[in-house]
Amino acid sequence: MLGLLRFAFVSDGLVDFSQYYLTPANLSGIIDSEPTVTGVGVSFRLKVRTIEINEDVRPLKGLVQVIAARSPAAVGAHLEPLRYGDLTTLRGTLQAPDPFDDFDYPAYLANQGVSSVLRFPALIEVEPGRIDLIRRTLSAWRLRLADGLKEAVPEPQSSMDRALLLGLRTDIPPEVTEAFRRTGTSHLLAISGLHVGVVMLFLMGAVRLLFGRRWHLYLLLPLLGIWLYAAMSGMAPPVWRAAVMGSIYLWGMYLGRSRSALPAIGAAAVLMLAVDPHLLKDVSFQLSFAAVLGLAALHQPIQDKLDQWLPTPESGPARLVRPMKASIAMSLAAVIATLPLVAFHFEQVSTLGIPATLVTLPAIPAILGASLLASVGQLIFPPFGTFFGWGAWLATTYIIMVIEFFARLPGASFGTGPLGWPLVVAYYSGLFGILRLYRFRQHRSSDEEVPRNTQVQRKPIGNGKARWLLVPLILGTVAIWTAVLNQPPALFKVTVLDVGQGDAIFIQSPEGHQMLVDGGPDPLSAIRAIGDRMPFWDRSLDAVVLTHPDADHLTGLIEVLLRYQVGTVLIGPQVKENFPDSLWQSAVAESGAALATVSAGQSFRLGQAGVQVLNPQDRPILGTGADVNNAGVVLRLSYGNIDFLLLGDLEEFGERYLGSQGLLIPSEVLKVGHHGSATSSTAKLLEMVAPSVAANSVGQDNRYGHPSPEVIERLSNTVGIDNVYTTSQQGDITVSTDGLRLWVETEG
Repeated sequence: MLGLLRFAFVSDGLVDFSQYYLTPANLSGIIDSEPTVTGVGVSFRLKVRTIEINEDVRPLKGLVQVIAARSPAAVGAHLEPLRYGDLTTLRGTLQAPDPFDDFDYPAYLANQGVSSVLRFPALIEVEPGRIDLIRRTLSAWRLRLADGLKEAVPEPQSSMDRALLLGLRTDIPPEVTEAFRRTGTSHLLAISGLHVGVVMLFLMGAVRLLFGRRWHLYLLLPLLGIWLYAAMSGMAPPVWRAAVMGSIYLWGMYLGRSRSALPAIGAAAVLMLAVDPHLLKDVSFQLSFAAVLGLAALHQPIQDKLDQWLPTPESGPARLVRPMKASIAMSLAAVIATLPLVAFHFEQVSTLGIPATLVTLPAIPAILGASLLASVGQLIFPPFGTFFGWGAWLATTYIIMVIEFFARLPGASFGTGPLGWPLVVAYYSGLFGILRLYRFRQHRSSDEEVPRNTQVQRKPIGNGKARWLLVPLILGTVAIWTAVLNQPPALFKVTVLDVGQGDAIFIQSPEGHQMLVDGGPDPLSAIRAIGDRMPFWDRSLDAVVLTHPDADHLTGLIEVLLRYQVGTVLIGPQVKENFPDSLWQSAVAESGAALATVSAGQSFRLGQAGVQVLNPQDRPILGTGADVNNAGVVLRLSYGNIDFLLLGDLEEFGERYLGSQGLLIPSEVLKVGHHGSATSSTAKLLEMVAPSVAANSVGQDNRYGHPSPEVIERLSNTVGIDNVYTTSQQGDITVSTDGLRLWVETEG
């Protein structure tokens, strides 16, 4: 009631910046939110202090949403110049936010007190802020934990683990995000009251299983756990609000009146509304409140019904089913409590969302626990981090596989149309009535069945040592079996990775040796691509090759060097002598890899495969407009009777020179030069190489017009149209061989 009364008498708190629209201005203020990185952009909320127009400085207070570009240096090294609390001055043009697709972006910002946006401003000045030391410290630790997870868990599992543990969602692959959206389970990726409630109930059950009710540890440790989780996830409003509600619930349990915790949670919500009445319209607040209240009110009744329908022995292996039933009860409670709000706000209900949530939600506690141990362990003792990284990888892989399975099913959701508040109120009223009836019957049944003065004793589940040994035993078994199931390929494999408009080629030998040639234009794409191909426990590459220093070949390699253990980095002379990018040099130095310069005539082995360097020449090929491309590294891979020719970005002049030196001999597989540019893959080269398969790495709808229609025609005439593969159409292209035969697999 306090919130409603205050809401009726306060304004919406939005500052009207419209008089400054369409006029370039300098805005000075404090970064008021954690900067969120998205590809080559970064967004944050700016608490404005002053505005300067035509050298006229005026005081101004209000919040502005900033969408800024990241510098090339920051993109390559993931070093962000802006942090929460920094004092900064930006130059740009204010404008009103626009809605996009079906998302009311202006309303979303208004709920945060933001009425205007500043897109891609110039950074004039930035200096470290001196405010909110606690939050800055938490932010620094959060980023360190994120770095630990990046090293301990491969992609794409690592990006999802960072989202669930730390609230860092921007690196999740688009295809994974789309699968969650299609199945109506996107809420699982955004930390909210649901996640806090699951963590709380899981810790209560786990601590009670291990220690019983001694010293109230089953309440104290969950209390510490939910606030630790809130801190690690950045203290976002939905998370700390849920943590407050969870704390009040635990306090009610401590007082011995678990039912009194429910009105206490309601009282906490009322107090929050009294402080900030705008929360009443905040969807995340509504969902968080409903999830926490649902878990508190419905979890135990559902658990009791499951125990009644599926009795579980108190001893023996079958008792391990109890945690599974508890997880199902948590999932059902959260889904039932939030269902009408989802239908009300989004006007659709996913037919797959409920079963998908029920099947995947129980894995979230395992992901959170293993991810935390992996990230901390990686920072303290890397083998420890790697061990728990296996557990995080396994649990996250399970969720991704389940969600992708549901996403492939037809009829993912149905529209409900506009729902009025009366229907929502009727739903919750009916739910409340059912709950009251259940409690009444339960109370009456207990009065009838349990005689007075009867002492009920619960037999401990095993002794303490046995219970502690169970955890490493399960983890060890899982690690062994997953290692067996992820053995290296029995064939020699060359995969042209789909990294957009660029080159990245991943090579695996039957013995487990691995090499990466180029890294593509985007660090995240490269990491995800090789993460999908490598065994989850393996974080090492025998060699990394940079063919030439163009950004579409180099940028992704910087992140690879920072995340993987690389034996040797191979470069051409032009990279060593002329490449000015200090980020590349520092990444190589930090990786600890050996650096070697290669040129024509050199060769080495990758397991049983031979690798021959055909280019660059001792004397550079000069005199064209493509000197950098023609001086790039060209490789021939040989395994048994099968040869692969990797041309890099070699162009016509370079092709002619290699042909004149007798270096272009028949090869069964051709990695098309320069993304199918009209100046490469000449008829003469195709005649000399006579490939059977052609694989081209190229971005969809790129601005260069690659691949050239003339090149596609020449390739088709040589290998046949069915044997011309492009990453833009077919995704990753994997060519496998046993030394005698070839097999081609694609994603598309």
